[in-house]
Amino acid sequence: MNSDSKKVLVICGMKGAGKSFFASKLQERGIICFDTDRQILLDNPYFQSVRELYQRIGEKLFRQAELQALQSVFESIESSDEKHFCIAAGGGLAANPDGMELISSMKQKLSIRTAYLRQDKQILYQRATEKGLPAYLNHSDSQSQFFSITQERDLTYLNFCDFVIELKECRSSEETEDLLFSFF
Repeated sequence: MNSDSKKVLVICGMKGAGKSFFASKLQERGIICFDTDRQILLDNPYFQSVRELYQRIGEKLFRQAELQALQSVFESIESSDEKHFCIAAGGGLAANPDGMELISSMKQKLSIRTAYLRQDKQILYQRATEKGLPAYLNHSDSQSQFFSITQERDLTYLNFCDFVIELKECRSSEETEDLLFSFF
């Protein structure tokens, strides 16, 4: 890979960690940003939300749609003349080994770094459920189910990502934004 290679920052984390928020902040700084959840809806225009799609087609087909969205994003990046990109990955990336493998394999072509936005599980649960229960949770004991999923995905992200940003240790969202921007 030469110095003219494209730089791609993939922001990972649980639902509610702030991936889309920080991607939008990087976009304000001139970085070309993609959101895989948004791409899923572009690829599946008959659905109003990612939640609705997940409920209708189930986890297995949803993970395939998630992989297709990620592939579409990488195709857009490869065909672009721009040099700096950010991808806000869906919160369930850790449950999609094919998606994680795609990101790893794209490191052969692009300069990719992965950042894990690590947040307190209580804050994540509050954010994830403020618009209703996510489709992947059951109504009975959703909080402990969410905490179990969070713990499992946390280990996956810790092993997969190049660096971790502990959000509870950042003094401000600007500090986190600056850390993410420093990749470029």
